[in-house]
Amino acid sequence: MKLKKVAALGLATAMAFSVTACSSSKPAETTAAAEDAETTAAADGEAVKEAVEGKDPAEVKVGISIYQFADNFMTLYRNELQNYLVNELGLKAENISIMDGKNDQSEQMNQIRNFVTQGFDVMIINLVQATSAATVIDKCEAANKPCIFINREPSEEDMKKDPGMITYVGADARQSGKFQGEL
Repeated sequence: MKLKKVAALGLATAMAFSVTACSSSKPAETTAAAEDAETTAAADGEAVKEAVEGKDPAEVKVGISIYQFADNFMTLYRNELQNYLVNELGLKAENISIMDGKNDQSEQMNQIRNFVTQGFDVMIINLVQATSAATVIDKCEAANKPCIFINREPSEEDMKKDPGMITYVGADARQSGKFQGEL
């Protein structure tokens, strides 16, 4: 429950940053995207912190799979996330593995299997296909590893599989569309 509050706070902050970014001297979409990436990374970092509570941060291994590095927002996000994990939470940079899913779900599944095999403590996954969430959850659940999904929300049914180990940090797509339409 605490994790959901952190995520909600992060999303609210991101929306506030997006609105205030319009008055910046930088192009609004660049500033808003960078601030949104920073806020989302912080929310994910806090989710990691909760997932590995009680462990020495310098020993925590985090596996991150991004659907595609070519996405500009995901580039900003992964840089902010690594910065947050290292500078704010005290994780060692060499214990953070960020992989490019290359917009290929089978490639991403191989990465997730490797994270499990290599003993990563927690995984942050930006799914190539949201419909693959059940398979990822099954892998993480079998290995007793927490998994944080970002941006592409798994189905409500998938999220109920193991609510203590599975988290989603991101926006509600319908709500975001409504807000954009209103703006």
